[in-house]
Amino acid sequence: MVKYALTPGLSPKDLMNYNMTWDMKQRTETTKKLSGKLYDSSPQNLMIFSERLASRVSITALKLITNIKGKDLITQYGTLSIEDCRYESKSYLNLYSAHNLAVNTKAQLSAQMRCCIQDSISYECSLKVINSGKTCDIVVKRGTHIVSFPDRLLYLRILMSRTVEGVILILC
Repeated sequence: MVKYALTPGLSPKDLMNYNMTWDMKQRTETTKKLSGKLYDSSPQNLMIFSERLASRVSITALKLITNIKGKDLITQYGTLSIEDCRYESKSYLNLYSAHNLAVNTKAQLSAQMRCCIQDSISYECSLKVINSGKTCDIVVKRGTHIVSFPDRLLYLRILMSRTVEGVILILC
C-alpha cells in the first residue's frame, strides 16, 4: 500500500485547480489545524506555535509567501517589519476588475494560510491582533476602484509582534 505524502520542496507554479487530486491534497494539508491545542498567544507557547507553523511551511507550498526579502517570516520575524510584509502582499494581490481579486498562486496560498492560522489560534489570540490598532488589510487599487483584503502574512506578523511586546512588557 502506498501512502500519499506531500513532497517537501514541491510547489505549484500555476493556479491550483481544486478539482485535481494533488492540488486538493495540497490545500487540505495546508489548511488543517496545526495541533489539537489552540495557540493562546502566550509568550511561552510562541516557540511551539512557530515551530509547528514552520514545519507546515516546509512541507507545503506556503514557503512561496513566507520568504520575504530573502528571510523567512516564521523563523526570522523580528528582522522583518510589518511594512515589509505589507509590501510583499501587495506584490501578489491585484484586482482584475472592479472589486474582484485576481486569482494567482500566492493569493490562493494566503487564503490557505488564513484558514490554518485561524483554526490554530484561540479567540483571545485573535483579539490581540484585532485590538492591536494595526490593520492586516491590504488596500488594492485599479483605476478608481479600491478594495481592502485581509492578508495573513500581515496577520501573522502582527500576532507575533503582539506576543513579543507582551514579553518585553513583562521583563520591564
